[in-house]
Amino acid sequence: MQSLARTLAEYDLELLRVIANRWDVGLPENDVPAASQNLAAAMLTPDKVVAIWGKLPDEQRMALQTLLGAKGKMPLIFFTKTYGEIRSFGPDKLVREKPHLNPASIAEALFFRGLIAKGFDRAKPESQPIAVIYVPNDLAPLLPSTVNSYSGIAAQKPVNPLPTVPENAKLADTSLVDDLTTLLAICELNDIRLQNGAIPPEIRANIKKHLMGTGSAAHFALMISLALDMGVMEITGGLLKPKLAEAQSWLDVARPIQVRELVKTWIESTTFNELWLLPGIKPEKASWQNDPRLARKAVIEFLEVVPAGAWYPVDEVIEAIKEDDPAFQRPGGDFESWFIRDAETNQYLRGLASWDKVDGATLRFILIGVMHGLGLVDITSDAGAFRLTRYGQSLPDDLKQWPQSGVPDGTPVVVHLDGLCEAPRATNRFERFQLARITEWVSVGSGSSPYQYRLTAQSIEQARAHNLRSDHIINFLRRATEQKVPEVIIKQIETWDQGSVQTSEPAIMQQLIILRLPTPELLSRILNDPEMRRFTGAALGPTTVVVRDDHWQSLVEALEAAGIPVKVEGEGEDEDEG
Repeated sequence: MQSLARTLAEYDLELLRVIANRWDVGLPENDVPAASQNLAAAMLTPDKVVAIWGKLPDEQRMALQTLLGAKGKMPLIFFTKTYGEIRSFGPDKLVREKPHLNPASIAEALFFRGLIAKGFDRAKPESQPIAVIYVPNDLAPLLPSTVNSYSGIAAQKPVNPLPTVPENAKLADTSLVDDLTTLLAICELNDIRLQNGAIPPEIRANIKKHLMGTGSAAHFALMISLALDMGVMEITGGLLKPKLAEAQSWLDVARPIQVRELVKTWIESTTFNELWLLPGIKPEKASWQNDPRLARKAVIEFLEVVPAGAWYPVDEVIEAIKEDDPAFQRPGGDFESWFIRDAETNQYLRGLASWDKVDGATLRFILIGVMHGLGLVDITSDAGAFRLTRYGQSLPDDLKQWPQSGVPDGTPVVVHLDGLCEAPRATNRFERFQLARITEWVSVGSGSSPYQYRLTAQSIEQARAHNLRSDHIINFLRRATEQKVPEVIIKQIETWDQGSVQTSEPAIMQQLIILRLPTPELLSRILNDPEMRRFTGAALGPTTVVVRDDHWQSLVEALEAAGIPVKVEGEGEDEDEG
C-alpha cells in the first residue's frame, strides 16, 4: 500500500486539520500540498508515534493490532464488519457536524487520527481492485506493537486449552515415511499409470493393503504430490516411476530428516491442494484458482499463539481464525468467483454464508487430516481436539528447531532359513526399498512388527528382469543383515539363478539322493560344518538338501558320529528284488 504522504495528499484541508489537531501539529493556511507534507513528516517522528499510541483506548489499539497482524491491510468489508463503518464527510459537513469529536465506530476514530485509511488494492495485476482498510506502509513499522498475524486473537478471544488430557487420543506417527518408501518400491516394480493425476481406485485398493496409513485418496494424493515436488518420483510416459538416484538420497537419511523434508515440501507445495480434496464439496475447473499455501500459512501462524503441550478444541481454533481473517485464502476477499458446488444439493457455495463449508472445512482438513498424517499434531479419536507434537512445535520457528530421534536408523534385516525376511521400521528405508524389489511381499509393518518379505524363485526371477544379478542380491543381503545371511539361502539363490539361465541344451532328468532333517536348525548346523557340508549339494527347502550320490555313505557316517541318527529309506529293497 502507499505511504503516509501520498495518503494525506488525497485529503482536503479540513480533514488534514482534524488529524493534525490530534497529533499537535500546526499546518500552513490554505496550502494542501504543504500541509500534507508537513503533517506526514511530523507523524513519522518516532516520539510522536509512541505518544499517540499511548493515548489510544484499548479497543482502538486492539483493532489496530489486528490490522497490523494482517500485514497492514484488510478488505474493507471485513474490517468494518468488526470495527464499524467510516462515514463520508465533505469539508463543509466536517466543519459543521464535527464527527471526529464523537466518532461513530472504532474504525472511524482511528481514521480521524490518521492511523488508518481507505483505498483500493489488487490481489493480482489482472484482478479487479477491491476496497481495503490499510495502515500507511511507512507508519506501520513505527507503531510500538510487536504482533504477528494472530496476536490479536490471543488478546481478544483466547482459545482455552482443555482442562484435562483426553483419554481417546490418536497419537501421530511418521508412517508417511514408511508408506512413501513402499509406494516407491511398488512403482519401481509395476507400471502404475495415472488418470487425471491420480492412481485409479482399483489400483489404490490393491496398494492399500501394503500401507500403514489410511490409504484414502487424500493419503495417496499427498504422497504423490510430495514425491513429485521433492523430485524422488517423476511421470514418464504417463507412468509414475521413482527417480532412483534422487530417491536414494531421501531414503538413505535419518527419519527426522525425511519427515522434515516432507513437511517443508508440503508447506510450499502448489501441486497438493487441500481444497480440491474436501469431502462434501465439488470444485469446478474454471478460470479461478486458489493458492493452497495461504490456508496452511493461516494455520501455522495461528500455532504461534498456541502454547505447546496442551490440547485445544478444533472448533474454537477455526472460529478464532474466522473472526480475525475470514479471507485468509481469498486474496482481495473474493467470496463470489470460486465455482464450488455443495455435493449434496449441487448448489453453488458463495459468499460468507458458505464459509464453514469451504474455508472452515479447509482449515479443519489441514489441521486434523494432513498435519496429523505428517506427524505434526496428535488428535482425539473424534477429531474434536489437537495438540502439537515435538515436530509440530517447530513449525512456527520455520523448522529451525527440528527434533532429532533417539532411535538409530539402520536396524539390520533378518533373513530366516526358510527365506522369510524381516525389516523393522527402523531399518534403513533404502535397504527396505531394495529388499522389496527382490522378494514377494508377505505383511505390512506396524509400530512393533516388522515388514515381512520372502525370497522365492519367482522373486529372484523378477529381480533378474530388473537387471539385478544373483551376486548383487547376495552382496546386498549380506550388507543389510550385517553378514548374517544363512549359507543355505545363498546357495538357494545361486541355484535359482542357475535354473533361470536360458540354454539350447536339452533338459536332464536324474535321480537324486535327498537328506531331510526334522528342523531347519539342524540343516543349518550341517551346512555350517565343513566336514559334513562337503558331502552336500543345493538346499531344496528349509529342511531338505541334495546329497552327492558318490558320498552319501560318508555323510551317513559323519552324521552318526555327530550324534545324529540316520534312517536310509529304501535301503535293502533292491536286495529283496534281486
